Amino acid sequence: MKLYALLDRLFPLSFTAKVFTLAFVGIHVPLIVMVGYVLVTSGMLATRVEDLLVLLLATLAGTVGTLAALRAVLSPLFQIDETLRTFESQGSAPLLPSRYRDEIGRLMMRSNRLVLAMGQRLQQTQEEADTDPLTGLLNRRALGDSYALACDVKSARGTGLLLIDLDHFKSINDEYGHDAGDIVLRHVGAALRQATRQKDSVLRYGGEEFVVVLPDVAEQDALQAAWRICESLRLKVALPDGRMLKVSASVGGAHWTQAQGPVDFALKQADESLYDAKRSGRNTVVLRRLLSFGSGESGLGAAQPA
Repeated sequence: MKLYALLDRLFPLSFTAKVFTLAFVGIHVPLIVMVGYVLVTSGMLATRVEDLLVLLLATLAGTVGTLAALRAVLSPLFQIDETLRTFESQGSAPLLPSRYRDEIGRLMMRSNRLVLAMGQRLQQTQEEADTDPLTGLLNRRALGDSYALACDVKSARGTGLLLIDLDHFKSINDEYGHDAGDIVLRHVGAALRQATRQKDSVLRYGGEEFVVVLPDVAEQDALQAAWRICESLRLKVALPDGRMLKVSASVGGAHWTQAQGPVDFALKQADESLYDAKRSGRNTVVLRRLLSFGSGESGLGAAQPA
């Protein structure tokens, strides 16, 4: 490392220059010194100056060629550096060639294994950060991405957002305990997965509130989806001691067909619809039509029987 440290002081930005310096000093300098020594001791220096110049030019040409060849031979190292820098900035990178069997090839394979292992850990960490551990659904952190993906779907039918709140859930916790509440939430999570499409995003928003993002959905289909969810959450949940709990939920939603607006506004409209559903007696659905991201029209589905 001492030699490398010395060369790094001379060429801090170029590994190629470091390797070339060693090759030049080790081969060309002794050759030039030997030729010069022979010419001086033989008394022929004055008559063979032209030959010495030719030798120096040939050495210079060889130096340029060697430098280019070193650059080419060291290109795998530069490729490894580029791959690791790409992974560092983007969290993923294309794999390096794995056909080489020398030291550089082994370094490439180790770099590939490192990129794959770290990529899997990053993905696992992201999934854990975006997943509710109790229900296995997405959590509040994932709402922004889920909403953006839904709005990015090219569809003239529109996009929907449903906000679901379990009715009288606080009384379940108070009367039966939080363990019973957790059992109910797990059942609700499973029921929501079964009642929604594969392309829908289902999230536990917090406590007893859940969000379903509906991409590529017409207004009437969003209303039907809301009722399907409401009906699927009319559950009877068995506790470990044999007692049965009746569960129901109220669903408020918003649907729009125009370009994407702020998720906070869509969520606020769904929350107002949910408030209307609660005020209508709970265990029902209210869907609000957003004419634009600045106004809404409510009442769709509110009068349907629970």
